[in-house]
Amino acid sequence: MKISKIAKLCKDAKLVCMTSTEAGLWIGNGSAVYFVPEFTNMDCDGIALAFGIDEKKKEKIIFTNLDMSRFNMQDIDPSESLCEPMGINFWQEGDILRPYKTEAGVLCLVGSYLEPLRDEMEAREVYLRYTKDGKPYFAVKVGLMLYAIVMPAKGISFEFVDKLGEMYEMCKTAMELEEKRLEAEKSKAAEQIRMEDAQ
Repeated sequence: MKISKIAKLCKDAKLVCMTSTEAGLWIGNGSAVYFVPEFTNMDCDGIALAFGIDEKKKEKIIFTNLDMSRFNMQDIDPSESLCEPMGINFWQEGDILRPYKTEAGVLCLVGSYLEPLRDEMEAREVYLRYTKDGKPYFAVKVGLMLYAIVMPAKGISFEFVDKLGEMYEMCKTAMELEEKRLEAEKSKAAEQIRMEDAQ
């Protein structure tokens, strides 16, 4: 876990959210929280020091306890399902959106929210879970252990889908034209060979 990446997310949001479980402390920016058991016995001053937040900067940052009672913070959720990355990314408002295939359709995860777990990339897996009131969220695991809870990005809209549809049609047209061009070149080359043979 890269603590410096969690610190950056919190400082960018000017918000440090904390919640405690039996396993230890979780810290994040409200949209994503990360399991940091080494911070369990720290108070706000200790967390600020670990995050490189001096007294002047601390005045501009809100430290608050986050109610995570709607979420399953355990390593295992019987209803969770594995999410499949789609292999393409989108750029939106200064960050990367990573789309995942889920049982709830395509949901996007903000790329920077995975940065704290960059070192665990090979073993990292993303699961879909639901809050007690039925809202989907991502549970990011390393092996069998839950290390992050992340809310889906809000980048999916009808306008966004329409643009994807338009891009699909334009890409299809470009591919068909290129296919026709290549076929024309092959036919021209074959005709040239026949003419040469005839001579």
